[in-house]
Amino acid sequence: MKYINPVLILRVLQGVLAFIAMALGATSVNAFNTAKLDIPVPAALAFFTFTAVFTMLLTVPYTLITPRYFPQLAHPMAMLSAEATTSILWLGGFAAVADLLRKNEIVVDAGRPAARGCVAVGVFEL
Repeated sequence: MKYINPVLILRVLQGVLAFIAMALGATSVNAFNTAKLDIPVPAALAFFTFTAVFTMLLTVPYTLITPRYFPQLAHPMAMLSAEATTSILWLGGFAAVADLLRKNEIVVDAGRPAARGCVAVGVFEL
């Protein structure tokens, strides 16, 4: 009987959470775009959305596919660097959005719940 690799379960969960984070970040950005205000989208929301896309398109596929199919590219230090970079990006992303919420700089009422969701998902993703 084959067993399920627990690392595979964690990577799938990481990808799903990154997708949810991307959707929440995009919802917050969209709220600013549809509000017809003369204020730009906060850079923290754009950075948070970038972090989610970075995780989905680079980190998760690299850590899933490389060890199995390209073991010569799966150097332990390269894997550690990918994970450390992603962790630093998630920490910076959710902290920046939390700071926006703390300062009440998200003036669009439709963007506030999605920004709160960004912080919650970012904490779990970290």
